Formats: sequence, C-alpha cells, structure tokens
Amino acid sequence: MRLLAPLAVGLVAAAHFYFLVLEMFLWKTPYGRRTFGTTMDQAESSATLAANQGLYNGFLATGLCWGLWLGIAPGRAVLTFFLACIVIAGLYGAYSVKRTILFVQAMPAAVALALVWLLGAGCSGPAASGTTAAETGTVATAAASTAAPATAAAAGARCLPVVSKECGCVWDCAAGVSAGGDKWIVRPAFWRGAELRARIDRWCVGPDCTDAFDVELDACDSKCVPRPADATCRFEGDRCVGAASR
Repeated sequence: MRLLAPLAVGLVAAAHFYFLVLEMFLWKTPYGRRTFGTTMDQAESSATLAANQGLYNGFLATGLCWGLWLGIAPGRAVLTFFLACIVIAGLYGAYSVKRTILFVQAMPAAVALALVWLLGAGCSGPAASGTTAAETGTVATAAASTAAPATAAAAGARCLPVVSKECGCVWDCAAGVSAGGDKWIVRPAFWRGAELRARIDRWCVGPDCTDAFDVELDACDSKCVPRPADATCRFEGDRCVGAASR
C-alpha cells in the first residue's frame, strides 16, 4: 500500500515530462496538432507560447522528482508544494481553456497529494505496532534524558546519526536510549518526535565509518544514494547535535 504514494507521484511527474516534450518539441508536428486540435497556422503562431508552457511543466516534474528523491516523508513539504501548484494550474486550465484538463492534470495530482499524506507515513513512524510497557517507560526516560544530557550520559543514552541500511538513507543526529539487549528507542526531532526502534551498527560509505542508529521502517518510501553519516554527533548543552546542526 505504501508504494501507492511514490507510484502516483511518479506518474504525475512522468505526465508532466510528457507535456514538456509535447509542447516544446512536438507542438507543430501532425501528432502535436492532432493532440491539441490546432491547424498548422495556429501551431506556428503559438509555438513560442507552447514551448514556454512546456518548460514550466518540466520544472513541475523536476520538483516532484526532487521530492521523490528525498523520500515521501522527508520530502513531503516539497511534494505538497509542487502537487498543489499542479492542482491549482489544472483547475484554472479547466475553467479557462478546456474542461478535460481537470481530469488530465488536476485530478491525478490531487489523488497523488492525498496519497502522500494518507499513505506516505512509512518512514515517519515506529516500525513495529507492539511496544511493550518496558519500552514505553524507556521512551519516557529518553525524553527526560534529552533535556538533561548529564543524566542521559549516566543512563547510557547515545547521540548518533540516524540511518536506514535497508533504504540507504541518512538523516541528522538524534538521541536514543537502550530498550534492552541490542534494541534502542530513538525519537528524532526531524520526524516530529516519532518513536523509532533501532539498533546501533556501523555505517560505512567508502572509508568513512561511524556508529549510527539503524532504524526499523515499515517500508522504504524510496531508495537513497548512500552518503557518509555525521561522525560528530554529541550531546552539547541540552541538545544532541552534529555538524549539520551548527
């Protein structure tokens, strides 16, 4: 189910790359004229305007690809902006130019936008649905220890980068506390304090290696290109910080 969101966004992006090709390169061809119902004279006189419109469609498609590269949850703000732009442009086009634009442009983007928010939480919440009472108490300890780093250090809390080996993704530093054995509970601020289960493991990209919280996710919204994790994560004052936090 969680693949529906990136699939829907990808289809909208592909459609807008198609619009770019159609309006910038095929506008005056028989196929282009047949698609838009124009004569050769009409196509000749409007070619510059169509090419400009096609370029804008290319920017929208590129923005959606950027959001997909970030991942549905981390890139949700980017995807929301570009999908909302497409919905608004489609509604205006349906009102001012041709009613079918509502079904070709606005509705697919609206569906993708809804899926981004409804089904795109695979990388934004805990991986397991069953959290034991002991783990719940440990999470409360983690919250308290984040506010008091001296206590956190004494209790064995760690400040490490957050990664997903399955997805290849790397995020900023976050505080975590042991849940017993090799399990840790991590509450990254960049995931709005969602409680994630993780293990501490070595994260290596080329010669760059560091300990990291390898979080368990329901599913990968998208695959990331692995990059070195922040090896400077540490408690500073009352915060878990690293190079990206400064």
